[in-house]
Amino acid sequence: MIRKILLYINTIKFLKPEQLYLRIFYNLKIFYFKPNTNNLNIRSVKNSSQISFLPKNNSLKSKNHFIFLNKQKKFKQDVQWNKIIHSKLWSYNLNYFDFINSVSNKRNTEIFQDLLIDWIRKNNTKQNIGWDAYPTSLRIVNIIKWLLQGNITSN
Repeated sequence: MIRKILLYINTIKFLKPEQLYLRIFYNLKIFYFKPNTNNLNIRSVKNSSQISFLPKNNSLKSKNHFIFLNKQKKFKQDVQWNKIIHSKLWSYNLNYFDFINSVSNKRNTEIFQDLLIDWIRKNNTKQNIGWDAYPTSLRIVNIIKWLLQGNITSN
């Protein structure tokens, strides 16, 4: 017990005040991430007709029906973005949003917009699987590619 206390004291004495402050509040879970979902508005990107990227495999079969890693899931109502369905990797694939850049899904702009807004509304804490580093980085790239191709209608 004394040894553990000395270890904490030795660690704390080298921290900057803001590091100590944030460490305390982080451990108490006072800080949490909550995105602003009021007035979600997605606008079209101008002059994007010449931009193209390598096509992705078609993994979206219908609005709530996905296939990744040769395993499919049709959600009864809403997509469960944070539930591990078949495996963590399958759920990561769901959160990558690769399906929005599929050649065969160019006509589903409204579905993609609805799915994107649904994802934003349901992922309001950093503990969700969608906020893991790898799905986040791929999702950002895929959404930027989709927006640059002008696949979204103006609101």
